[in-house]
Amino acid sequence: MPLPSPWRAGQPPENVQRQAEKYLESEPLPPEVREVVRRYFELPQR
Repeated sequence: MPLPSPWRAGQPPENVQRQAEKYLESEPLPPEVREVVRRYFELPQR
């Protein structure tokens, strides 16, 4: 089930996506949290 999009343009701005990617790379998060962050910020799966 897709999450509701809070973004005016329908997807997050590129700079927000880059910051979210950096956050995922730098923080030791559980896999389920990583998945939610990826879905929320519409990041590609790894």
